Amino acid sequence: MNKYYTSKYRGVHQTFPTRRWEAQFRKSGKPTSLGCFNTEEEAARAYDTMMIWCMIHQPENARPDKTITNFSISDYDFKIPELTQMTQEDLVLALRRLGRKQASEHSNSGGRGSSMLHPLHDNAEEARIREDLGLGNKDPTCKQMYDRISDQAPDFLPEKAKGGKYVLGTLKMQRTTLVKAYLKWLDSRSGGKKEGKGSQKK
Repeated sequence: MNKYYTSKYRGVHQTFPTRRWEAQFRKSGKPTSLGCFNTEEEAARAYDTMMIWCMIHQPENARPDKTITNFSISDYDFKIPELTQMTQEDLVLALRRLGRKQASEHSNSGGRGSSMLHPLHDNAEEARIREDLGLGNKDPTCKQMYDRISDQAPDFLPEKAKGGKYVLGTLKMQRTTLVKAYLKWLDSRSGGKKEGKGSQKK
């Protein structure tokens, strides 16, 4: 086994110095993170969830003679109807969001573990953003948040992002910053500080 993969499970390795467990899969030949989780098993199940998605949407790549999940495929039967309706980007973002939620709960609980929650169960903060963008259960992308703030309330953008265009890949590493900026704008609207154009959806 490649020494980089420090876990007994496929698609999982431990990160340092946080010592949390990251799930990864290969997308177009490149390693793509599915988020960091509190335990090996949670990360392994995140990886499995993506593998099930690939089996559903990319059957031409399936290998009937090769097991691609860490746990029995039957463990994921209940997820199949929803995975059938999701895009791969939606699933990646949902799993990453789950990892962030686990990290927050782990910190607030004094280090106690958390159960593997449904990927679409998230915190109230991003739910507010999804509601404002009219996304339903879909996770907001960085580009969607950037475009909305840039058009409606550019003063709330991070300083280094003002006056430019969203370039794919540059702001994805700043998702937390964009979420904070968006929430600050929403708070200002609810407090009556911004009216008119800023209070209307596109």
